[in-house]
Amino acid sequence: MITLRLYVENIAGDWFGWIEDFPGAYASGITSQDVERSTPRAFADHLQWLRSHGEPVPDGMWGMMSADFVPQVDQMVAGSAGSVAEARHLMAADSRALRSHEFDQAMRLLRFTRSDLVDAAGAIPPHEWDTAPLGGQSIRAHMQRLADCETSMLGRIGVEPTYRAHPNPLTTLARTREMFEAAVTSAFEEGRAASAASDGSAWPLSKVLRMSVWHERHTAVQIQARSNPTAYMRSVRHTDAVVRTRDVTDRSNDLDGIVDEEGATAKYTQASGYYY
Repeated sequence: MITLRLYVENIAGDWFGWIEDFPGAYASGITSQDVERSTPRAFADHLQWLRSHGEPVPDGMWGMMSADFVPQVDQMVAGSAGSVAEARHLMAADSRALRSHEFDQAMRLLRFTRSDLVDAAGAIPPHEWDTAPLGGQSIRAHMQRLADCETSMLGRIGVEPTYRAHPNPLTTLARTREMFEAAVTSAFEEGRAASAASDGSAWPLSKVLRMSVWHERHTAVQIQARSNPTAYMRSVRHTDAVVRTRDVTDRSNDLDGIVDEEGATAKYTQASGYYY
């Protein structure tokens, strides 16, 4: 068994757990207990994600299944952070200097997450980017929030960039990523990688990088789910929802939360043809 050191925190009403030494590896859930229970499976999925991008998997983890991992909660942050850039958890590894190979890996992972995001958004027609299911955010809103978050996290290492939004959110993201990469590279080369403040106003560069990798990966996953309405509805926490679409033929495959049309009020989005 391999122990996964977990740092758990609530951000804007949702619970997340980040796995130390594996940037981008995370579990999520409605409760902190959900996060802990789902961590082994989430980590196995993370290893598969690394392999899908040609990233080396740590020695000894080839062929391992979720049953081979056990979570250990090292920190449970009380309360709730209002946004990603306000996350208060701090990993033990954040207190040491960021090594060159760790910085290089983080930059590679950011390229992977950006590729996933572009592919996910590209799978959905742009005219649907402004529609959203009941209780959800539009694709455009997801991408704009990602751009805002990426720049706001730079404030944690003393950089206050500004950018001009473009009508195409992917262009905006390309602009913010260019600024982000330049800022974190400069911070690393100047040795500003390990600065942190007890009040959370300053973060170590390692935290900025791993939270950026996680947030973009999480956003890409959310957008990917939108191109598959059945998968998306499994992730929606509302209890009453209906999906009606030409692509959904089997509504009995463990689809928790989907109820009969006569017993729910459906909201139709004309652009997508989905009922929510």
